[in-house]
Amino acid sequence: MPDAVRRFLRVLVPAVAVAIIIAGLWPQPSVAPSAAERVDTLASNIRCPFCGGESIADAPSQIARDLEAIIAEQVAEGRTDDEVYAFFEARYGESALMDPPLLGWGWVLWVGPLVLLAVGGYAIARRRRRTGTPVVVGGSPLLERRRIEDQLAQIAVDLGELDGQVAAGEIDDATRFDLAAAYEAEAAPLRDRLAVLERPPATTADPSPTPTGPDRRRALIGAGAMLAGVAVVSFAVVRMADDGRDAIEVPTPPPIDFENVTVDELENVVARNPEIVGMRLALAQLYMQEGDVSQAVVHFGEVLERERNPEALAWLGYISFQVGELDSARNYLTEALTRQPNYPQAEWWLANLLYYGYQEPAEAVPHLETLLAAPDLPADIRAEAEAMLEAAGGTG
Repeated sequence: MPDAVRRFLRVLVPAVAVAIIIAGLWPQPSVAPSAAERVDTLASNIRCPFCGGESIADAPSQIARDLEAIIAEQVAEGRTDDEVYAFFEARYGESALMDPPLLGWGWVLWVGPLVLLAVGGYAIARRRRRTGTPVVVGGSPLLERRRIEDQLAQIAVDLGELDGQVAAGEIDDATRFDLAAAYEAEAAPLRDRLAVLERPPATTADPSPTPTGPDRRRALIGAGAMLAGVAVVSFAVVRMADDGRDAIEVPTPPPIDFENVTVDELENVVARNPEIVGMRLALAQLYMQEGDVSQAVVHFGEVLERERNPEALAWLGYISFQVGELDSARNYLTEALTRQPNYPQAEWWLANLLYYGYQEPAEAVPHLETLLAAPDLPADIRAEAEAMLEAAGGTG
């Protein structure tokens, strides 16, 4: 084949391939979906908060139909899909969506993990290729060690002054808790660095010297990015390991008075400490006391996103029972008792569900008997449970 023809083909073939790809990716004119089709699509992508994880479109309950009617009203009002999703997220939390939609910033949730995985792999690969002697940070190791020890001593002093500041009214308990956590977070890397400085130097026979300085930081950053890419979550871990020296005593913050705290105050505490399940449970129960069931469901659901907590399961079972979702209520309450046997509150709610909801008094008997065996049962609950047991033909 002549050289001129070869050169022409080398240009033509890639050009044709690119043209075919562009033609395939070029947006084609499409017919706008009807209002009914939009409602069906939106309902398929939004989770029913009372239906055991099913979408609004798939759930057979009446509350799911009510939520679907709300979607239809918003579509009729001219709201966009993003606005409808935002409406449900604002009321039921991020878990309201079945999957993060590839809309607006939603693409970050899909592409971000892959990018972090690639960056982490690259950083670790570079770290594995690097060799050489460790880098001494800050000049003399002795001077750096003294500087770190001074910083740790100052942090210990600052921690010790927090109680006095609370007593003087300069800060509140919540601020004290946050400051103590911040001081400890500042101290943790300093203790790690001090442990590295105190470690005996590696001999020439050691084929893998301890990474320090920039190399160590690159390895840690790479590992962190890998974990973030795989788990799509960043975990902040404060280590309090004993390094052979006197440990810094961190005073335990005083407990929060949940009886007198307001919803707004507890919301702020939970926002600062989102991973503390006990605080979120207290907030959800406070919303129940205020009669705001929808916000309570949001926080009980957030608890279950982190762990299958028996208390959150029992409360969601009770709420499902109240709105007529008997099967979901039974599933929640049964799981609560599986994870915490003889849990009085769950036993009582499940007994009521079986007795009054399913109209099956005989199935309620073992739960009533277990409940009545519990110590310190409130007198009114005990009297009602005994009457139910007697009517159901139980032994008592």
